[in-house]
Amino acid sequence: MLCKIVLQRLPIFKCDHCSSVFPRKCDLKSHSESVHQRQKPFQCDLCTSTFSRTVLLKSHFDAVHLGLKAYKCPSCSSAFSRKHHLNRHYKSIHQGLKSYKCHTCSSAFSNISYLKKHCLSVHQGLKPFRCDLCPLTYFRKDHLKFHSESVHQGLKPFPCNLCPLAYSRKEHLKLHLESVHQGLKPFQCNLCPSKFATKAHLKSHFKIIHLGLKPYKCHTCSSAFSGKGSLNQHCMSVHQGLKPYKCHTCSSVFSAKGHLNKHCMSVHHGLKPFQCNLCPSKFFTKTDLKSHFNAVHLGLKPYKCHSCSSAFSGKGDLNKHCMRVHQGQKPPKSSKSSHLMVFLFRAETRTCSLKFKIGPKRVI
Repeated sequence: MLCKIVLQRLPIFKCDHCSSVFPRKCDLKSHSESVHQRQKPFQCDLCTSTFSRTVLLKSHFDAVHLGLKAYKCPSCSSAFSRKHHLNRHYKSIHQGLKSYKCHTCSSAFSNISYLKKHCLSVHQGLKPFRCDLCPLTYFRKDHLKFHSESVHQGLKPFPCNLCPLAYSRKEHLKLHLESVHQGLKPFQCNLCPSKFATKAHLKSHFKIIHLGLKPYKCHTCSSAFSGKGSLNQHCMSVHQGLKPYKCHTCSSVFSAKGHLNKHCMSVHHGLKPFQCNLCPSKFFTKTDLKSHFNAVHLGLKPYKCHSCSSAFSGKGDLNKHCMRVHQGQKPPKSSKSSHLMVFLFRAETRTCSLKFKIGPKRVI
């Protein structure tokens, strides 16, 4: 009874801008300054990160710059600087607990803050922070700052010791080391032999390949995508012609960061570890090798046009066909044709036992 009386007498400080409540006035002030006023007066001495409280700055410094992560996961090699981050990781990754469900779509989250961000940014379209150099918008100011530093300023403080790639975040470098150099792909699909480095990639694969879910449709053409980010990238590169990722070695530009990385590794550093068993062609990724094998050696053309009888080996070729033939639009320039001509020239100058059927404007 005494405990109940004491609890009833505790003051509760409510936020005027949201439904948050706090037991102390200083907590309410810190919440209002950091969340609603976006004040972050404590800046890191080694990078441009800013924080609303000194404890967050210390946590950032210990985790990012000193590499101190005392809380280790008992089921995998992940480690965290804060205990609640470990608990959240264990519940969502290893136990699969996502108790916070969105009432508008089927998305589920392990943390209520993730659910709030999802509802505000996806369903309400609340992205007030716009980039001055490209059309991208963000829900949070720190996301815009990270985008500006990594994309437009090219800041990548975390280099890989095994290859020339560098990353803007330490967790991205860790994922690169595990998936590319160590070959770790712990997330396997239950319906096919495909394996992935992250659970998000597995989920995207399952939705696209096995469920055929592509809810994000382009309003300009017939393309559809499983994620909103893929739709935005499609609109920027195909319909707006925007390619913000520039190569520092040559004049090539790309619409996606991954395409730029692939270009640098394969073209300028010559890293093509996946070689075809039937011809001299080499590729940077196993996916590119598989696509080459299916298109060139097996003649598979799974991407069929719904307006005519044409079929293509790649989705990009199908999109270009639809834009040029059926929509009367000029597709963006691509270097694939020049790569094909180089391959054909090399094939003619070598002794090759392969047989090809030469048709009008196509190699089958």
